[in-house]
Amino acid sequence: MQTPAQGQLVAITAQHLCESVEGSARLLNIGAGKSVVLETSLAEKGCSFTCDRLDIEDCVAEHPNVGSCYQCSAEHMDPLRSGAYDLVFSNYVLEHIEDLDSAIAEIYRILKPAGLCVCSIPNPKSPEFAIARRTPLWFHRFVRGGTGWHTHYSYESIRALGERFQRAGLETVNVAYYPFIRQYLSRFFLLRWIGALYDILVGLIGWKALMGNVCFVARKVAGKQASEIDQPESDASAVSAQ
Repeated sequence: MQTPAQGQLVAITAQHLCESVEGSARLLNIGAGKSVVLETSLAEKGCSFTCDRLDIEDCVAEHPNVGSCYQCSAEHMDPLRSGAYDLVFSNYVLEHIEDLDSAIAEIYRILKPAGLCVCSIPNPKSPEFAIARRTPLWFHRFVRGGTGWHTHYSYESIRALGERFQRAGLETVNVAYYPFIRQYLSRFFLLRWIGALYDILVGLIGWKALMGNVCFVARKVAGKQASEIDQPESDASAVSAQ
C-alpha cells in the first residue's frame, strides 16, 4: 500500500526532474532493498533518469532505469562520488539510521549544488509512532504482518530533523504531513475502519502532531558552507491531509 508521503515523494521527484534537470538525471535510492516500486513510478511519469541503489543488504534489482547498486550504509557512502547526484530519495529509512548526522553529511557530499533530498519518514511525535518507539520489535512485526526493522528515531521531531539538515548545509524547502494510521491497522478488519475514520477527522482538524506520515524535502545550498547557513525558520511546513 502506497503511503501519501510516498506518493508525494514520487510527485516532487518527477517535478524536479522535469523542471530543474537537463537531460537524464542521476538519482540515488537510499535503503532501496529489492523493491523497484519508486523507480517504476518515476518511469511511468515519463522521467529520464538513471537511479543508483544503496542498502546495507543486497539491493541488486533488474529495471531499465537502475544503474549501479552499492551494498554499504548511508553513514559511509565511500564508493559514491562527491557531487554526483541531482536528487537523493529514501522511503521510510531515516528512522532506521543510528548515526544520522553522518548520513546527512554524506547526502550533502554526494549531491550536486542545489540538489534535492526527498524522504518519506514517520513523525515520531504522532500517536502510532510514539507507541511503536516503546514496544518491542516482535510486536511491531505482528502488527505489520511480519515486516519490521530495528528503529532508532535519531531525530526527536520533524523540526529537529530540519535543524540537523540545516547544520549540514541542506535547507528545508517543504514538509507535508498526512494522517495514515489505517496503514498500520490494515490487517485487522474493525481497527482499520476505525483508523480510516481517525485519519479523516485528523485531516479535517489539520493537527500536525497527530499526523504520522511525512514527506520531507531539503535542498543543498549552493555556494555556502554549512557553518555559513542561517538557522531554520520557526515553521516552513506545508500541511496536506488525505
